[in-house]
Amino acid sequence: MLQDMVMGVIFIISSLIIYFETYSIRGSEFEALGPAFFPRLLCFILTALSLILIVQAVLKTKVKFSPSDLCEKVKKLLVDYKKVIFELITTGIFIAILPYLG
Repeated sequence: MLQDMVMGVIFIISSLIIYFETYSIRGSEFEALGPAFFPRLLCFILTALSLILIVQAVLKTKVKFSPSDLCEKVKKLLVDYKKVIFELITTGIFIAILPYLG
């Protein structure tokens, strides 16, 4: 249940970041919706589904979490997914230095 809540929050944060990044997409005067319409639509869908995931997780949770319990579970998630997190960080670094590499 906690994993669902954490993933829901992560998806909401990432969809908000992507949504605000769509403002950098240049639009066309001749198109009614513009090129940023589809990414924004996907962000709204992702946010709605994430909220549903969080609500379902909260409704299933019967035990109250203490802050220390929450910290321990987040630490466990970080340890369990350390390879995935490492891959995401290295991919981000690669994307950041790609313009300098040519």
